[in-house]
Amino acid sequence: MKKFGLFVLILIVTSCQSGENSQDTLSPEDDRSEEAAPLEEKYLNAVLKETTFTFQGESYPANYHVTCLNETACEAPSTNNIESYTEWKEEVDPVKIPANIGDEVTIDFPEDVPDPERLNIQKQQGATGRDESMENKTIEIMGKEGTDIIYIVRAEWFEGEKKTAGVQFAFIVPAPEIS
Repeated sequence: MKKFGLFVLILIVTSCQSGENSQDTLSPEDDRSEEAAPLEEKYLNAVLKETTFTFQGESYPANYHVTCLNETACEAPSTNNIESYTEWKEEVDPVKIPANIGDEVTIDFPEDVPDPERLNIQKQQGATGRDESMENKTIEIMGKEGTDIIYIVRAEWFEGEKKTAGVQFAFIVPAPEIS
């Protein structure tokens, strides 16, 4: 419960920032030096960097794109839906996971982070895409054999009815086969 309170406190402090120093998005490749970043931002980056995808007992980094980190930013219309993957894919450089059709991949958040209240997944393969809810933080690999599949996991945290944070994680399953 203390860890949840710390996470909520950090989100509140972050939402109180204003002017040039406030940011609605973070980049894992932030141009600013680590020392220049506010403490809350460094903490959130460290926590998010510990999130992983797990496949067959092996962990893979869950590279991420932050859509919003405070209630005001999260209420903005542009953050209410999944941002287009093409807008942030180069910033994130999604990891490639050697899974096949029928395999399962899980997303694992650090113990310091409360599980998100909402987890959605978007699958993109070729010109088609599909959105669905996630259960048990598990993704079953489904799609056409031999064509790369991009998975985008959208995690959202709420305080009551108000969204307080939104983060998108991505990975690629290169040319899967039927297992």
